[in-house]
Amino acid sequence: MALGTTEVESPPREPGRPVDRRWLLAAGLVVVLVVGGVLAWDWRHLDQRYESGYGIKPRVGVGEPVWTTLVHHNRDDLEEVTVTEIEPIVRTDGAEVEVEYLICELDQGNLAREKVGGFGYGLGDRDVDRYCATTTPAKGATFDPTGDSLQELLVGVTATRPGRTIITGHHIEFENGWRVGDDDIAVEIDLAVRRSR
Repeated sequence: MALGTTEVESPPREPGRPVDRRWLLAAGLVVVLVVGGVLAWDWRHLDQRYESGYGIKPRVGVGEPVWTTLVHHNRDDLEEVTVTEIEPIVRTDGAEVEVEYLICELDQGNLAREKVGGFGYGLGDRDVDRYCATTTPAKGATFDPTGDSLQELLVGVTATRPGRTIITGHHIEFENGWRVGDDDIAVEIDLAVRRSR
């Protein structure tokens, strides 16, 4: 050491630099918020799939409705929901159709007498009266296809002019309390319409 100079010693340094605790707290908070958001989104969204898949090709006159089942009753894999929106997925609409959706409360007596298990496919207005004890417009209604329920979701299609209309499916949106969901029901209706007789 030279005379007249003072040497200042630095404090001992710890190996590695200490991490600022505020950064750890912020990172932890971000992780909690992301995980919480994912769980809330998953809880809020109903994963309910109606999984119907068939098609009908009715040949009718102008003004003759055709009714078919979209969702059958007695489905233990589904929950009771309120239908908030339902509409057809239309490929072509040459017959300018009117589409109606109903919740059908099946008539047990008539089903038993005729030895059928549900509403059916490609039927007319008289069949709605015969197989449904009551009907309710689907939009805004509670639909319960579960367990011992006798509710089915029906669609009715009525042409306003001759032509051909192809409906490839039906988009449904629903809720159960705070939970919401949607699905496309793959029931195709290929409607050929002749002039009324």
